[in-house]
Amino acid sequence: MRERPAPHIQEPASEHTHTVILLHGNGSDGPQFWRAIRRMRPSLFAKFPSFRWVFPSSGLLWSSSMEMERKQWLDASPRDSSESAQEIPGLSSSVEYVLGLIEDEVQRLGGRADRLVLGGLSQGQATSLYALLRCEHRLGAYVGMSGWLPLAHKLDQGMTVEGDLQGAEAPTPVFLGQRHSRPQGTSRARVEGLVTY
Repeated sequence: MRERPAPHIQEPASEHTHTVILLHGNGSDGPQFWRAIRRMRPSLFAKFPSFRWVFPSSGLLWSSSMEMERKQWLDASPRDSSESAQEIPGLSSSVEYVLGLIEDEVQRLGGRADRLVLGGLSQGQATSLYALLRCEHRLGAYVGMSGWLPLAHKLDQGMTVEGDLQGAEAPTPVFLGQRHSRPQGTSRARVEGLVTY
């Protein structure tokens, strides 16, 4: 993987109290995800004026399914997380990158990891959830949307690739949501699960 672009940052409008790190989905990047969030009404940025918003970009990674370089955190989809897989190209380096961003933001918050929210969409959710499981801090919250847990079979076997699951003294509150197709005329999101580790 080539060097990653610098994250897109939405600085707080008032004194910095919290940070949100959100990872984009496959084929997108940090600035594009920021623009999508910025267009939401009511504005999340206006609702949380003391929050610093960090939108990292994955950079380019070879896609074995498309046989070309793409903006993606890892070279896999939920269908690729077979029980025989021992690693997924791009996952380890992306998780290390996210863990570095978490450390930087925790320092920026004066050591208050409980004021940091981590999350992601699609591949960004898969990558950030895996990073959460490797994180040594209890974060303020985790929000995952339309994703999956890579290498989940390793966790079922009580194993992790590196480190302990949630090495922090207390678990991070976790929300996982999944949007499903609904009958015509409706577009409500269905929540798949609210999980606390």
